[in-house]
Amino acid sequence: MSKKDFFLKNGIIVEGRRYLPHTVQTEDELERLVVANSEALFPHAYIFAIKFSAKDAVGTKTHADMCLVSHDCKSWWIIEVERCQG
Repeated sequence: MSKKDFFLKNGIIVEGRRYLPHTVQTEDELERLVVANSEALFPHAYIFAIKFSAKDAVGTKTHADMCLVSHDCKSWWIIEVERCQG
C-alpha cells in the first residue's frame, strides 16, 4: 500500500489527535477548519480570523482572510485561504 493510499484510508495522528481526509466544499468551510484546528496547524502563533484588504510592495491590492502573530509578537503572517478547483 502506498503512503497516499494509507493516508486516505487511515488519516494521520498529530499529538494524539486523528485527522481524516475530508473534501472541502467551500472556502468558508476551509477557513472554519483552519481556525478550528489552528492550535495544531500553528502551535507557535495566535490566529485572528479577520478579513481585510491590503496592498503589497508594488501596490497590488489583495484580500486577506486571517492573520497570524507569533506568541512572542516578533513575527506575523497574512493568510489568504484559497480552495483549489478540480
